[in-house]
Amino acid sequence: MQAEQIFQDAFESIVGRKPGFSLRVVFSGKFSKYNAKIVHYKKINSIELRLSKDWQDVSSPILKGMAEELLCRLFTIKKHTYNIELYRSFLRNLDTSPAEKNQSEPELYESFSSVNEEYFNNKIDLCNLRFGRDSKRTLGSYNFHTNTITISKALRDAPRHVLDYVMYHEMLHKQLKFESSKNRFHTKEFKEKEALFRNSKEIEKELARIARRKPQPRISTWFRR
Repeated sequence: MQAEQIFQDAFESIVGRKPGFSLRVVFSGKFSKYNAKIVHYKKINSIELRLSKDWQDVSSPILKGMAEELLCRLFTIKKHTYNIELYRSFLRNLDTSPAEKNQSEPELYESFSSVNEEYFNNKIDLCNLRFGRDSKRTLGSYNFHTNTITISKALRDAPRHVLDYVMYHEMLHKQLKFESSKNRFHTKEFKEKEALFRNSKEIEKELARIARRKPQPRISTWFRR
């Protein structure tokens, strides 16, 4: 089945009607593995689904589930389908692949291990741990598709408790990724667990100083968008 037809079927499944505008699917080599993004161009009345080329070899039901989940997020619709569950199961299998667990910066591994023991009872499986670019806007991120936590180089010389807090935040994303029924990442449950980190409010102020701006720096998560 053609990708555009799968996208249209997903739209009808989630929205409950035929689309009154154009739907377009674009496969790109610029995206990381199994990444995707949905964009609504309101001025030209069009929705574009951008996918990494890895999705070209994925079965139609899983591809439809991915499109359905993205459409739920785009239109803020709370709906669960069999295909969405297939898609989520597909992602979980990707995240537990042994091939994805072989790259860790020693400093980040030490932080991960310490946080895992103190806050997660060593129940979080090891993932890729790497330093990213020297960004003071995005201090940390978790990529579900490559099972990778990336920490900004801006934190390389930060106090250990600051690094551990950002690591804890990203490990929460890994732990809670599909447990919430809400189509957002920072749920009430997430925020409650985040607040359990010792001196979290004071550390937030330290992060703001590191970022050299008053608003809280963005700690983000990669997902199908």
